[in-house]
Amino acid sequence: MTLSYRNAVSIAEIGFYSPAFIIACYLMSLHGWRKTAGWLFLAAFAIARLLGAAMQLETRNYPQNISLYIGAATLDNIGLSPLMLASLGLVSRVLSSIRNSQQQQQQQRTVRIPPAAAVRLVEILTVVGLILSIVGGTSMPKSSFTGTATTTGTAPAKPKTLTVGIIIFLVAFGGLCLLVLGLWASFRQVERGERRLLVAVTLSLPFLLVRLIYSSLSVLRDLPEFKWASGNTTIFLCMALVMEAVVVVIYEVTGLTLKKTQISPDYLPQRQQQGQQQQQQQNLRGDGTGSKIVSLGKKTIVGRLITAIVGK
Repeated sequence: MTLSYRNAVSIAEIGFYSPAFIIACYLMSLHGWRKTAGWLFLAAFAIARLLGAAMQLETRNYPQNISLYIGAATLDNIGLSPLMLASLGLVSRVLSSIRNSQQQQQQQRTVRIPPAAAVRLVEILTVVGLILSIVGGTSMPKSSFTGTATTTGTAPAKPKTLTVGIIIFLVAFGGLCLLVLGLWASFRQVERGERRLLVAVTLSLPFLLVRLIYSSLSVLRDLPEFKWASGNTTIFLCMALVMEAVVVVIYEVTGLTLKKTQISPDYLPQRQQQGQQQQQQQNLRGDGTGSKIVSLGKKTIVGRLITAIVGK
């Protein structure tokens, strides 16, 4: 069986995201497993790309299995959200760096910076868009993947959840741009070791925008070049996969250039630092069974993933 253009692209995806996943795991172990670190979402994104590519290749052996097409298309469609969440994680780190710098230099005039609640709001919008995209992708009619027309001869209607999801992504991306713009206004107060994070997020915005435009055209417009399963592979490669790969390279290269001491608990809010110190003291004294369980859980990989997701 000859290898199609689309399947060749899937093989290239596996070749790229296999080492990208390993690097993301290394960055998590180096800089922390907290969800605000950003590297956790890069690892999740790499897994999504690997699974999507594997499903696409599997359609060669099971061309009649519509579930494979739906799974691959859904994973392709939700790829934008982990990258945006990774960007927001780096933005949160820059905000913490500015607060840390202001605390150390109290004699200088404090510059107003975007509140943490604004970052949280954009995160919530991104997660909601992700959920709606998953629901909409799995609800797509089978004719969208088989290429057959409906009884009326028109293209099958897309679920409304997809439309709402992409609109939410557009709003979330606008919020991310405003956050980055607000941080540049206080760039001088960002600690030197953290300034490259703001530069990295800024450089990634044009590529995220192109990726968002591709998703918008595939959902909001009925263009044959942007169809989920039978669209133009070259357009998909250039406007989606390459854009995502560039963002991954920017973030992972930036993470590798950071020293471990530059991504430290010193950038956490002061109250959270005090809470962690009290928790550590309680663990040393053996106060309470719950603290022992939490301490033990954080020593395992599964425990670290759980604590990263809940933000502890």
